[in-house]
Amino acid sequence: MLNPTGSYFYLLVYVAVMYIRPQEYVPSLQGLPLVPVLLILAFGLWLLLQRKNFEASQHGLMIGLGLAMSLSVAMAGWGTGAVNAFIEFVPTLMLFYLVATSVDSLHRLREMALVLTVAVTVIALHGIGQATSEQGSGWTGATLISGRITYLGQLNDPNDLALVFLMTLPLTLYLARSTASLLLRLGLWASSLTMLYGVYLCNSRGAMVALGAMLLTYGIRRFGLIGSLLASPLLLAPFLLLAPSRISEISADEDSAAGRVDAWYAGFEMFRSHPLFGVGKGMFVDHHDLTAHNSFVLAFAELGLFGYFFWLALLVTSALMLRRLLLPLSPTAEHPLGAAPRANGLLVSPRLHAAGLTATSTVSASAAAAVGAEATTGTMAIGEQDDDEGPESESRPRWADLQNAAAALLYALVGVLVSAFFLSRTYVVFLFQLLALIVAVHGVARKHWPDTVEPVHVGERVVPIVALELASMAVIWVLTRLTLSVA
Repeated sequence: MLNPTGSYFYLLVYVAVMYIRPQEYVPSLQGLPLVPVLLILAFGLWLLLQRKNFEASQHGLMIGLGLAMSLSVAMAGWGTGAVNAFIEFVPTLMLFYLVATSVDSLHRLREMALVLTVAVTVIALHGIGQATSEQGSGWTGATLISGRITYLGQLNDPNDLALVFLMTLPLTLYLARSTASLLLRLGLWASSLTMLYGVYLCNSRGAMVALGAMLLTYGIRRFGLIGSLLASPLLLAPFLLLAPSRISEISADEDSAAGRVDAWYAGFEMFRSHPLFGVGKGMFVDHHDLTAHNSFVLAFAELGLFGYFFWLALLVTSALMLRRLLLPLSPTAEHPLGAAPRANGLLVSPRLHAAGLTATSTVSASAAAAVGAEATTGTMAIGEQDDDEGPESESRPRWADLQNAAAALLYALVGVLVSAFFLSRTYVVFLFQLLALIVAVHGVARKHWPDTVEPVHVGERVVPIVALELASMAVIWVLTRLTLSVA
């Protein structure tokens, strides 16, 4: 069971409260600083009790990004704002370190994914209640915006809400394929359908494009590039037929789209005037009447080349980690001398085997059927013994199980980044929480296969990342100019 005196327990509670936000609508909790208190409690216990591994480059990149935010505001001539910019980033920084170092086993990853699933399912049910209510409001008091569902806090925008649905969906499907409990699997599939319906009710065009990108990524991994191109019409047809009304309004001369492209152009103008450190974090709207509507544009416009490097490097190093985890492992590395023996396809506990016992845990294998589903998965047991060193600190997980987790994180990352291309979500906490989970899973692989899974060092990739900075800006510039020319 989870240890209520350990930091990880309070991290899970913090994540649940951060999403559901009961302190904003439960009368007995209103006004209580639940979110900061839980974060401080989890972080304090983490400092004292949790075994930590800071090998991943992302740990340093996060601090660099926070300093770049502060420096961008300082270079704009606002000293107090520079301090505030870093302080505002501290909770995100704390959450990143907590997740990246505490999720040190696949068991803990499943616990985190289960908490996210429950919280986001509650939010999706709230949205369904909004949509079916005559007043257009849910039990929290949050109301529809132009017929689109919303929630509280950072999820009061339908686009942000859709982004969180897409981020959580692959993790929920991963749990559904990992559990041996039929009842739990049915509940997880029901949660997945609820989230998909929530995406529909958000009526977000960017989210629908992101969902298509997730399906395409799944198709490429499942069928190969050619096969995915042939299968894509079948995968995408239901979503195009059922797509929300606003999806048909995507055009270069539609008011909203034209405003976005104008904002992109304004972002390049800001970059030209402040190429190194940007116009300052949070100051885009001081130079243009709309926000950037593109997380990449917002990053280089507000932070310049210096800050954009750290932000982009976080994405690149995380993607490289997933790439390594999705590659096959050599047979000698997966089954070295002394590895856990198998009997009739069942994984035998090393400790019980040494004692001459035959307790086993079933390993199932089946073809993946949807986004986040991968073949050859192991069983999940929520509620196993847990402590602050992680329940799998002694036993090695199966490489196929770790790959399934990495695949789910890949689909989540694709969905978030494609959504972020149409939204100004450069600094949103949900993105960094996802990156922290990627770091955590790569850390699990490094712990059990240190000689096979190499670390991803940003220092070896500075030149390619700088080149990618310039290339990404060039691509967005070309898209901007082409769109403006046909508008």
